[in-house]
Amino acid sequence: MALQPDLIGAVTLTAGSNEFTWAGASLVGGAIQEGDTIHLPGSGLSMVIATVTGATTGTLTDNCPAAAAGAGQVARIRYQADLSRVAAKTWQLIELLGGGNLSALAGLEGAAGKIPLFTGPGVLDLMNILPVQLDKHDVQNAPNSFYAKLLRVDGAINAKNAFYGEYYGGSANKNIDTLLPGETGLFSISNPGTFPPDVGTFWFIETQRQLYNDTKHQTAHRYGGTSALPSIWYRVASTTNVYSRWLPLIPVRGDNANGSYVRLGDGTQICWSTIDLTNTDMSTPRGAFFSPASYLTWTFPAAFSTAPAISASFQRASYVPSAVGIYSQSLAVANLAPWSSISLASGISKSVYVQAIGRWY
Repeated sequence: MALQPDLIGAVTLTAGSNEFTWAGASLVGGAIQEGDTIHLPGSGLSMVIATVTGATTGTLTDNCPAAAAGAGQVARIRYQADLSRVAAKTWQLIELLGGGNLSALAGLEGAAGKIPLFTGPGVLDLMNILPVQLDKHDVQNAPNSFYAKLLRVDGAINAKNAFYGEYYGGSANKNIDTLLPGETGLFSISNPGTFPPDVGTFWFIETQRQLYNDTKHQTAHRYGGTSALPSIWYRVASTTNVYSRWLPLIPVRGDNANGSYVRLGDGTQICWSTIDLTNTDMSTPRGAFFSPASYLTWTFPAAFSTAPAISASFQRASYVPSAVGIYSQSLAVANLAPWSSISLASGISKSVYVQAIGRWY
């Protein structure tokens, strides 16, 4: 392009501002661009144009000095040479593409069905093109896979994740003890961390921060079918991220071969059971009474943290003076000594009802 003559006009500049106003031929019509220069013959100063914002307005690369300020000053705009402009843009492009990005791309050998993907600063690798048939199960089954991460850009899945949280299966290796405030999701108990002390393979866990003292709060809901009993637990972490024990927000009820139990949030635990003695012979004389040849052992359906208070009663269809003594006990078992005023052979219907009350923490 041939060298263009200067654009003649008048400029208004304000000290400390990078904006200017032009009076004369249109800046847009005159093809004034970034890098062109405003010269002030009166002061001998020059300023570089950063942008042209309209036919009569623009901005400078630097704020106007006081010596150049003034209204309606005679000025001329000198075009930057095309070669100089191209050289400057080329240098900017080289700077932007530096840092190993171009060399990383040049080092790849293209292949069918592959796309380049950054795996680190200045590091590129070839990845398979995203398969067509993917859905939310790909996220659930392999939440940390490349495809699952790409799939999460889908609006519907993003909305579901925002509401329900992520899914962390057995191989996710997501530690629930180090979750950040705001993180929520469905966790397999195969993940690291301390889960609530209740039966359950999956738990919905939500983590929030207490604003006034910077502690963390976690709630855990057991994931199960419609027939499963609800189980909701709660714990608090100190500012050093040390969690308290899990505490139930509703009573926790359980049953097993040893009986039934309920645990309350204040630490109270109640266990009970009915032990069938129909096939137990109670004909061994004990003074004026009769009992089994040895004491009966009741294993608590859930262990206690301190020695519980135990009560028991003997049950028989007909009236027979009888009772149950507590021979010995521990945190896990109680040894019972039932007796009757008459001998009761094996095959006669009889049972012992037993109850223990104490603490589970």
